[in-house]
Amino acid sequence: MSYDANDRAAPGLARTREAADETAGRPANLGKALLVIDVQSDFTGPCAKYPFPPGKSDRLIAAANRMSQQAREHGVPVVYIRHEFHGVLGRLYSRLLLGGAAIKGSPGTELDPRLTQVSDHCFTKNETNAFSNPLLDAFLRQQQVRELYLAGLDGFFCVNKTAKGGLDRGYRVTFITDAIITNFERAWQRRLRRYAREGATLMTTQEFVAKLGVASRFAA
Repeated sequence: MSYDANDRAAPGLARTREAADETAGRPANLGKALLVIDVQSDFTGPCAKYPFPPGKSDRLIAAANRMSQQAREHGVPVVYIRHEFHGVLGRLYSRLLLGGAAIKGSPGTELDPRLTQVSDHCFTKNETNAFSNPLLDAFLRQQQVRELYLAGLDGFFCVNKTAKGGLDRGYRVTFITDAIITNFERAWQRRLRRYAREGATLMTTQEFVAKLGVASRFAA
């Protein structure tokens, strides 16, 4: 199930006991959350309307699946973000610039089926910034999340704007560099270097997995 900005309450608020049961016997979530952004059929699938290079998409999905499984094992919430263009302007933008990709109600808005979805924490957005859906921030705060780990696409647009949205709301932000893809590589690399200078963290999938393990040993 996905939650958009029109829903009245953030998901998870009524499922605290369920979440606790899922992580019973494992370390607390350590204030972290993994956000997997816009890995949808219309962008990474075999019939994508606005495709990313297959090699990049395959690498992203493999990394996202590995991190998601490890995050679940270590009690770190995994949150999926889906883009849905709606309204006259949104649909027009998609049709003119993205080949009609990710229009609300179309099959291509669904998560790429190759993703191993480990939670039902899924939020939709109609803007590049995932925090444009206020339910995302409400959910993260209810989960006592302080640090966001970002993966997905497009690095220069939706990942970038979501990172800025998180920083503006006081979250620490870490970019999983080998799990973020873009069609604007040079501009994205420049932006990443700027984020690093401003205090954001850059790490690889392997470093993310290793950090979870170290934190779990200290929490045990």
